[in-house]
Amino acid sequence: MTSDEMRQTIQFILSEQAKVTTGLESLTGNVSQMQRMMTTMATLYDRERKDLREKVTALVDAQSRSEDRLDEFIGSSEEKFNALIASQLRTDEVLAKMAAGNEARDQALAEMMRAITHTSQRVDELERPRQ
Repeated sequence: MTSDEMRQTIQFILSEQAKVTTGLESLTGNVSQMQRMMTTMATLYDRERKDLREKVTALVDAQSRSEDRLDEFIGSSEEKFNALIASQLRTDEVLAKMAAGNEARDQALAEMMRAITHTSQRVDELERPRQ
C-alpha cells in the first residue's frame, strides 16, 4: 500500500469514526431527553394516581355517609309507619264504637217512634166521640 493510499484509508477511518462519534453524541442527547421525559411522565403519573386515590377515597366516604343517612331515613320511616299503623288501629276502634253507638241510637229512635205512634193512636182514640 502506498503512502497516499494509507493516508486516504486513515482519512476514511477518521471520517467514519467522526461520524460514529457524532451519532453517539446525538444518541446520548436523545437518551438524556428520553430520561427527562420519563421522569416527567413518572411524576405526572404519580400526581394523577394520588389525585385519583383522593377522589376515590372521597367517593367512598360520600357513599358511606349516604348509606348511613339512608339507614337513618329507613329507621325513621319505619318508626313513623308503625306510628301510623297504631293510629289507624285506634281510629278503627273509635269508628267501631261509634258505629255500635249509632246502632244503639237507631234502636232507641225506632223504639221512640213506636211509642210516639202508639201515643198518637191512643190520643186519636180518646178524641173520637163515644157513641
